[in-house]
Amino acid sequence: MHEPVPTGGPRVFISYANDHGPHAEAVIRLWRSLIAHGIGAYLDVEDQDNRQDWPLWMQRQIDAADYVIVVASTAYRDRAEQRIERGVGRGVAHESAYLRELVYENPGNSRRFLPVLLPGETPDGIPAFLGRYGGTRYELRSFTAAGLEPLLRALTNQPKYPRPPLGTIPALPPARDPGPDAPPDPGSAPATRRAPGPSAQSVTGSTVHGSVVQIRNVNGSVRFTRGGGPVGIPASDLPGADLPGAEPPRMTAVPPSPDAGQVVTDSRVGDGVTQLDGVGGDVEIS
Repeated sequence: MHEPVPTGGPRVFISYANDHGPHAEAVIRLWRSLIAHGIGAYLDVEDQDNRQDWPLWMQRQIDAADYVIVVASTAYRDRAEQRIERGVGRGVAHESAYLRELVYENPGNSRRFLPVLLPGETPDGIPAFLGRYGGTRYELRSFTAAGLEPLLRALTNQPKYPRPPLGTIPALPPARDPGPDAPPDPGSAPATRRAPGPSAQSVTGSTVHGSVVQIRNVNGSVRFTRGGGPVGIPASDLPGADLPGAEPPRMTAVPPSPDAGQVVTDSRVGDGVTQLDGVGGDVEIS
């Protein structure tokens, strides 16, 4: 018996359905590639020229292996599940029956049995007892290190995303207990509407002096007693105010009807003004 000697890597037995064609050739490529990448892989072709008790050989290989690679194919599935004519594929039938017995004896053994899909194969070829759709499977893109990466990581216990070291729990201070007589926390008080500042005035039949920011809902007439520019800016400071023929700044009054806008400068606006914006000067309300 000619066995490769593992050099620190895991021992792996490859179980497959030999079709004596392209599928078997692909399995041999997998076997050689695993050995080239430090995996002690074993395949029946190594001893096919020596007289063997094949059922015993298979059983010993499975028992000695750290992992068993089950190369999925429809032929392997059908032989493992006895879907084919009796007497066909005895080797796979024996191997799969022994694997199934080990899983039945101890379900934890299934962690050692890795379903592998060669390029072009589908999960339909995985025997049901290995988790055809609900279990982990290893799909190979090629026989290079990159193509074998998921399988190599599993065989050598090199996860792609290793768990980081556990850090230290931060010490978080408790909330301060203010006591029953402490004033309420301003941050927890309900939001309140801030009272109008000095520039907000409610007037009727009077005069508002200074730069009026906004006038709303005026019941009566509005007269500008002194023209000005926008809020807080003298008319003389507006761009273009010093150009020959420049017109004085004009303010806008918005009446109740949106279709009846009025433009006024140092003049009277009719009854029912809804809003005046940016008035720089005095406004007389009568």
